[in-house]
Parts: sequence; structure tokens; C-alpha cells
Amino acid sequence: GGQTVVEGSSTYDRDSKSIIWDKTATGPKGQVSTAHGTKTYDPDSNSVVSSGTYTGPKGHTATSSGTATYDKDTNTLTKDKTVTGENGKTATKHSETVFDRENHTASNTSTSTGPNGRTVTGVGSANYDKDTNTLNWQKTYTGENGKTATTNGSAVYDRENHSATSTSTRTGFNGRTSTSNGAAVYDPAN
Repeated sequence: GGQTVVEGSSTYDRDSKSIIWDKTATGPKGQVSTAHGTKTYDPDSNSVVSSGTYTGPKGHTATSSGTATYDKDTNTLTKDKTVTGENGKTATKHSETVFDRENHTASNTSTSTGPNGRTVTGVGSANYDKDTNTLNWQKTYTGENGKTATTNGSAVYDRENHSATSTSTRTGFNGRTSTSNGAAVYDPAN
């Protein structure tokens, strides 16, 4: 058992319309993983292009590249991402999220293909309660063998204090359940 502690930071470069981010995760036995990346907004195509580099606790590396594009006419966000390991094998993910702004809901479908060629599909939904400033979500993943995994959670936004808290529960394909809690604070002065 034990906890993994994740620390990170990000900065925004107005000239390039880019977010540069870094994360470090330290496991319960002191093992360290790092991640660094950028996300750049392209106003001409109404999309975000991202890239990242990841280093695991044993020094193994992977890179990622992706795009996210929002279609205003259909209220659809489409994301594509490819991760390449140091052995050259790739994993991909494609997802589409359709927003219903009037009802404050969204639905999502995704397909992930691992480096072994196996696929997992996901179907999920989310809703936002304006009265309580709470976002609730759930998603079910189905593997090629028919086994399922689920995730669900909520995030509560405190607009007055520029903060949010979240909790989520995941049940894996093996039936094991984990819970995570988070908190974030935004400093509008920076």
C-alpha cells in the first residue's frame, strides 16, 4: 500500500498561445516518474496541438502527440492521441464528446488501441448542476473480452475562492476499486 504524490506546474505563453506543463509523481517506495509537455492553441483551425515526454521510474521513456478540435456547429470536441514507447510501439486513442449546452450535459465515446493491437471502447456522460456548481461524470469501458471497467466522480467548484475539490472512484477490469481525491486553487493575480 501507500500513496503516490503528484506535483506539477504550468505556465502560459501568450505569444505562442501555449501552455507548458511539468509533473512529477513520487510513489510510496520513492520511485519517481516525470512528465513534460506543451499544448498550443491554433485559432485558425479552432484546435489544440499537444506533445509530451514521459520518463518512468526505471528510466524508460515515451512520447505523445495529439490534437483536439472543437466543431461549433455540432458542439463536438474530437480528440486524437498517439503515444510511442522507446521500443517504437504505439498506442492510440480517439474520442468524441458532444455537448448539450442548454441542458448542461455531455456524452462521450472513445476507442483506445494498445501496442498489442487490443481495443477498449468507452461510453460516458457528464452533467453540470449550476445551482451547486457540481460536475458529475461516469464512464464504462469494455474490453475485447467483454469485461468492463467503470469510473465515476464529481467536482465541486467554489467560484468565490477560485478553488475546486474532486473525488472519483474507479473499478478496474479485475474488479478492484480505487478512490482518488483532489483539490485545486487558481490564483487570479498570476
